[in-house]
Amino acid sequence: MSIIEAVGCLSVCLTVCVPPAALMGMKLVGEIFRRSGAFFIRRAIGDDRLYWAVLSEYVKTIVRTGYAPIEFYVEGLRSRTLKSLKPKLGMLHMVLEPFFKGEVYDISLVPISISYERVLEESLLAHELLGVPKPRETTRGLLKARKVLEEDYGTMHVCFGNPVSVRELAKGKINRQQYNLVPRDLPMKPSEDTQAFVNTVAHTVVRLQEDSIVLNPWNLMATILMQNLQGMDWDSLAHQTQWLRGLALDFGARLDWPDKLACSEVMSSNLSLHRSVVYCEKGRVQFVKGEELQGSGGLEDSVFQRAVVVLMCASYRNQALHVFVRPAVLAVAMHASATPRRDTIFTLFKFLQSVFSNEFIFIPGKTTEVVFRYLCEENALVFSDKQFVPAVRSYAIKLILSVGRIPPPPASHSRL
Repeated sequence: MSIIEAVGCLSVCLTVCVPPAALMGMKLVGEIFRRSGAFFIRRAIGDDRLYWAVLSEYVKTIVRTGYAPIEFYVEGLRSRTLKSLKPKLGMLHMVLEPFFKGEVYDISLVPISISYERVLEESLLAHELLGVPKPRETTRGLLKARKVLEEDYGTMHVCFGNPVSVRELAKGKINRQQYNLVPRDLPMKPSEDTQAFVNTVAHTVVRLQEDSIVLNPWNLMATILMQNLQGMDWDSLAHQTQWLRGLALDFGARLDWPDKLACSEVMSSNLSLHRSVVYCEKGRVQFVKGEELQGSGGLEDSVFQRAVVVLMCASYRNQALHVFVRPAVLAVAMHASATPRRDTIFTLFKFLQSVFSNEFIFIPGKTTEVVFRYLCEENALVFSDKQFVPAVRSYAIKLILSVGRIPPPPASHSRL
């Protein structure tokens, strides 16, 4: 998948990309990447100051000269869980430093998100999470993997977001005059406000990527199934998926759901696409058992394969977390608050944000905007408790009514 993504970026964006260093040793493939403008970096630089200095200067030279755009993961690596990771700031700081020093007028950041209906490496990623070493990438292995592409992997959405001007983001946030006091060819430790700005930019880019993610019916189905690991009736799954669909749309999710097809047809199609994870038998949807995946092994193999299947399903659930995490945290803050006063709810919301800051993406300093976004239908701030309390009640009623909004499931559904 790393190879496919890198090739896609080279052919579509004509960009200088940064593939994993593991691809460098692949015969022919590594050379193709190099001649296409790619360069390889280590996964971990550590205390190697010489390597850091050379890499940093190389990246900054590309930015200063405008040789080509640079494509890289803001998180530092691909997510094995398909959930957004806390961004790493090293590469982004290299890219932004020419702007801080006044060597370029502006830098545009283009968030790119790729949404898969079925991930090519779903089983491999699950095995990695369970501690199984990743197979070494070789050219021979790449050629053998052609058979994998014969399977159906559904649709893939590649979304290019609107360019973000670093100059606009930096207005009033950082003082670039500090860089005038040090010769440009000498390294300078970034100030606290610069580090905070880079951190905010990184989180903003990841949030923009999340907003561009296109969910599919299976993401919603997987979310429901992960709450029912022992399986559930088809009718109940259809009913709850429809409810979750409405809630996701209310929270602004981008959902690829065929409107012209019946709900049962859409879900049946997705169940068939992900038959390596779940199956439907006698009107009941269950996870694929270990014995069905890999012969009749011992209990240990069965438990391991069961864990693989659950992790595969969880990864698709994780793709939808960004839609619900902010309203969910707000709902928890409202539930835990003894009073609907504004300051109390803000304090609890900020506390919960800090608790989950390593698990989910929250833009620093955006607490107020996030709260008002879900409490207010209009784009206006609520300043007084007199205005705030009705907004809290309205939001609570909206969540309560959404649970009963979907009509009861019909007496029968078409089954697989």
